[in-house]
Amino acid sequence: MGEAAKKEPGSINSTTHFVFQNKVFQVEGCHFSLAPGSKEAIFNIPMGEVVGSIKIPALCKEFGIEEESADYGLVQLALEGLPYVRRIHPGDVIPSEVLDGSASWQIDPQHEKIAKNKLSMLLVTWLVGAEGGKMDREALASLSDDEKLKERINEGFAKAGETIGIPKDQISNRFNDLVKELAYIEALRDYYADIFVIFKNLKPIQESYSTQDTQVFEEIERMRVLMKPPMAKIKEQFDKIDDQTSEILPLLKGYEKRVQTIRDGRDDLHLLTHTWDDLKAMWKNVPAERSEETKIALTVTYKFLAKNFSVSHSW
Repeated sequence: MGEAAKKEPGSINSTTHFVFQNKVFQVEGCHFSLAPGSKEAIFNIPMGEVVGSIKIPALCKEFGIEEESADYGLVQLALEGLPYVRRIHPGDVIPSEVLDGSASWQIDPQHEKIAKNKLSMLLVTWLVGAEGGKMDREALASLSDDEKLKERINEGFAKAGETIGIPKDQISNRFNDLVKELAYIEALRDYYADIFVIFKNLKPIQESYSTQDTQVFEEIERMRVLMKPPMAKIKEQFDKIDDQTSEILPLLKGYEKRVQTIRDGRDDLHLLTHTWDDLKAMWKNVPAERSEETKIALTVTYKFLAKNFSVSHSW
């Protein structure tokens, strides 16, 4: 969840790729990124054993990149794209978030399957209710067969189209598009599940130090205090998306507005993954109990939280 898509032979197109003309962009390994610990964009140029960094206004001035030029327009697109990817190299694909609002990062097929199953159940549950029935567990179980479920989904498309007043095919297209959009939310839900586990595990780890090391015990308490607000914010963002996608008819009827809500939430949550990536990876195999490995992870975590989520930190 971080790098811009790389160029492929024969795929370079100035409308979809960062095709620069200025010679500064021909330096091997050069790229745009955000300055460490900052939201300010910089351009990085390898110079032997070191990498030089230059701010964007200085880059344009120093290398004569005029506002009317195509390169200047691409630089602006790079600035728009950096919230979605960590680095942008000349020749990379322009992030699709900038071009058409769709996601530029890859997800597992399982997430699309989860999203489709959820929407299918919403549709069938609504259909049964519209028919004057009730979708209970037994009814849901009876639809576990693929053919029966497909049949009911098609009936749902027809009924929803009739209710909303648009063709069945259009309902079907909207449904399938919503599945694709919500698949990214399911991928992010899986990603943040690991972060919530880290937060949850701080309590038993803290208890394991309660009689052995009061200093570590107190530091973990501080970590829990620091971590609670961002965890609540993340949950709030998922809750907002879930609230807007909990009923199938409003989803299909207010399609454009609901898709924008999903994408806004997706982009906000995806941007935050850049902050959590390293911590998530570090805790992957750390036990939720007192150990030297755990103590090292706690030290890193305390510094991470103090830097990114202190009381005065705005995120």
